[in-house]
Amino acid sequence: MSFEQKNNSDEIDLLDLLLQLWNGKKTIIAAVCIAIVLAIGYIVIAKEQWTSTAIITPPQLGQLADYPTAVAVIDPSNSKDISNDVFANFVSRMSAETLAFMPEKPLDIKPTNSGSKDSFTVSFSAETPEEAQKSLLAVLNKVNKETSSSFYSNASKALQVRMDAINTSLDAQLQTAEAKKNRRLTALTEALKVAEATDTKNVAVKEVNGLSDDMLFMLGESALKTLINNESSWPLYLSDSYYSNRETLQALQKIKLSDTGNDKFEAFSYSQKPSLPMIKDAPKRALILILSVLLGGLIGAAIVLVKGFLRNMKDKNQAA
Repeated sequence: MSFEQKNNSDEIDLLDLLLQLWNGKKTIIAAVCIAIVLAIGYIVIAKEQWTSTAIITPPQLGQLADYPTAVAVIDPSNSKDISNDVFANFVSRMSAETLAFMPEKPLDIKPTNSGSKDSFTVSFSAETPEEAQKSLLAVLNKVNKETSSSFYSNASKALQVRMDAINTSLDAQLQTAEAKKNRRLTALTEALKVAEATDTKNVAVKEVNGLSDDMLFMLGESALKTLINNESSWPLYLSDSYYSNRETLQALQKIKLSDTGNDKFEAFSYSQKPSLPMIKDAPKRALILILSVLLGGLIGAAIVLVKGFLRNMKDKNQAA
């Protein structure tokens, strides 16, 4: 019996609740209308957001202009993967560039696939599709120029250091060769003086090879004069390494690197060029209107139920 009474009571409460909502339908409709008006107002004044995206990957060596060739000549022992090295630097600069747009954060860069280092998705948000695409392209070109300038500047400095080192080595080899030649001529001149003093006209030894400087006078005046004349006009004796270094220097001198980079240098490849967005990100008009109707309905229903509750409480107090 009590179970049936409880069910009847629940049904009565539910019917009473529905009746209150029906009687307060004007309030609910008014709340929904106000919410819709506010939503429309927001849609009208809210800035639109369109996002252009591009997918970038490491560049091919041919996209790096003359930089790989310059590196190969400047530092033949360099075993770095130039393409990935350049791309990693570009991505790092792009990540830093996002900070320049704080706090709006219209620019974003992230791996295309989680954990991937060879493909990144770059996006830029703006108020129009054209502005988003144009801005993304401008940022990519700007950072590419900075990357190019950085790598060419470093290569130019490395080139100068290498040429300075080779020039220093060549100068040292020349000085050593000149010193050897001067010592040889001095030794021959002193030997000639001794030969003249001892009246040694002709060769006085059977074996001339391996004579020490002190014994050179035994070659005789005639041979010594001939040697002095010949060796005075002979070019310096320079090792093979000298000529090898000189050839390397000539190759380095042909390299022309600008600190501002190279216009043909591309620090990345496009897997997908900056897109012209067709669907805007915000505001989502349909979603906003649906939510406004739901929110307005909930607020209106809450007002009706609270008013009904207060009215019931007042009636009970008066009855008591």
